[in-house]
Amino acid sequence: MRAILCGILKEQLRAVGITADIVVNEWTTYYNAIRQTRDIDGLFSIFSLPTIPDPTTEAPRYLSREIKPGGFNYLFYSNPRVDAIIDATMTTLDQKKRGQLFQEYQEILARDVPLIPLYVMTGVDVWNKKFAGFQVSEWGGASPQFLDKVWQKGD
Repeated sequence: MRAILCGILKEQLRAVGITADIVVNEWTTYYNAIRQTRDIDGLFSIFSLPTIPDPTTEAPRYLSREIKPGGFNYLFYSNPRVDAIIDATMTTLDQKKRGQLFQEYQEILARDVPLIPLYVMTGVDVWNKKFAGFQVSEWGGASPQFLDKVWQKGD
């Protein structure tokens, strides 16, 4: 998938006069360059959303202190206000306050554009008709957090 999307991106860049050399490494080499050695000039990655609809699950990607070997901020994004917001959201249980903080967080990320989503894949969930009770998560698709509500239908 990465190779296909990189090829499309290369052609789109060529159309506007930008020459790009695309190197697609096998996954282990690529992942090591991103997470450990930080030996990368750019990043093309496939991100997935968590099944828990809480922005703190993605927040480490934007924390300055995570710009380190083994850290989660392989975008090299750094903004002191974003760091302060993330820290504040992790220490308050007040959902209204957390909502306000994450609204500001989203506004900053939208303005700074540390990452440009190029493509969103649509997933398909298939369930055996012998079972019922599946629930769709807030992000779409079945979620393991609801499996306790699934049951086998009688004949």
